[in-house]
Parts: sequence; C-alpha cells; structure tokens
Amino acid sequence: MSYQKNQNHVKAIECFSKQEEINELADNNYYKALSYLAINDIDTYTFYIDKAEMKLGLGQKMSDGYHVMEDEIFKSDIVELKKSADNKR
Repeated sequence: MSYQKNQNHVKAIECFSKQEEINELADNNYYKALSYLAINDIDTYTFYIDKAEMKLGLGQKMSDGYHVMEDEIFKSDIVELKKSADNKR
C-alpha cells in the first residue's frame, strides 16, 4: 500500500502481483485495479476490478472476526471505484 500511497503504481502492481502468488484475495485484486486505473490502463483495471468483485462474492477476502482491518475492502469500495472509473472515461 505504501507504494500506491506514494503514487508509485508500477511498483505497487509488482508487489500486489507477488502477494497474489501467495494468496489471491479480492483485496489485492482491488488495489491492483486501483493502480491500473491511476495509470489509465482501463482494460487491465476492468479485468482486476471484476476479479475482485467475483472473489469478494465468494468470500475470498481479508477478514478478522474481531475488527475491521485497515486495508480490508467491502462491496461499497468496489461500487465507488467503478463509479470513479466511469467518470474518468
């Protein structure tokens, strides 16, 4: 996340790809989509945001039964990102 927060989206995508090799979750696909959107790669953004939405629907996401994690995503995050992307097109 720190690469992404610092606008280094190429490095962020690289890190999310490594994370995906270990444990492919909705969350890393969402953040990967966010970086692709930031660099204006709409086709790849669409692939990863749809993948994040599908994985979220299957329950394949970060979770902790005791509290909400800082980088945990929800359906509303995906909906908002899709709205943002539609406005960017």
